[in-house]
Amino acid sequence: MCYDREGLKSRKEHRPETSALDMAAAMGLELLTEGQCRELQQLGEFDTKSSSWVVAPADSRKLGDGLFGNRRYGRVFI
Repeated sequence: MCYDREGLKSRKEHRPETSALDMAAAMGLELLTEGQCRELQQLGEFDTKSSSWVVAPADSRKLGDGLFGNRRYGRVFI
């Protein structure tokens, strides 16, 4: 899945049906910020087998990047 609609449109092949931001909006949700993701991980061990999209700063998006977070090896990675 792509981060946002811009990322989705830029895919030449194997384009996903939707983006993380569009899917969240369709459910009436927002992606967590990096800080919120780290706070959530203080409450328990989440994203140990998968990753979750996290709000990406504008400068990262200009470079075509998105952010995701997960927990591996006892640490939280963004």
